[in-house]
Amino acid sequence: MGYGVFTLFGIIYPINFFLATTTVKLAVSSGIVDIIRYTFPQHTYWIRDLDFVIGCVGVSLLMAYALVSVASGIQAMSPQGYDNHYGRFQLSRAKPGLGLRMYASHYNALECFTMFSIAVILGILRGMDEHLLANLSAVVILARANYHIFHALDFAMLRSIAFDTAFMAILSIIMEAAFPGNVVVKFMATKDWTLPVL
Repeated sequence: MGYGVFTLFGIIYPINFFLATTTVKLAVSSGIVDIIRYTFPQHTYWIRDLDFVIGCVGVSLLMAYALVSVASGIQAMSPQGYDNHYGRFQLSRAKPGLGLRMYASHYNALECFTMFSIAVILGILRGMDEHLLANLSAVVILARANYHIFHALDFAMLRSIAFDTAFMAILSIIMEAAFPGNVVVKFMATKDWTLPVL
């Protein structure tokens, strides 16, 4: 079902932006890393925040390459089978369905990995608060995992919200690295909706 330009930019995108901003605010202000540490104390007490961030970058890369395996497996189960000589060409010309969605999700995951890893490198090099960086990284990974699930199930609106949530978290990392203590990240890290004073 297609949406008109007014409906898309006037209603759907503002709702997605609001839901994504709310999700990032709730996750960062409640501290996802702390929730994970309290839930699994015997396994995570020794993990530092920076180790957690680097692990999130690794998980992001693994998600991207796991999706191409899923797409290849779906194509292998089709009547044509999987052509190992021209795999990408064959997958790009697949019929609409789960296999093609997983193939598109794989490329989207590679694009997200690039943005996320650059944001993390900027955050580390600029001396960003490691706990905030770890919380935003956890938001990216959880949102991206939900993105792929919603993409596989063909829930377009939920997929868009998950995409926007991950993008807002990556943008928050970049903004904090570029302008330490900036208003955007202070707004995201507080529980209330009042804008901080400059």
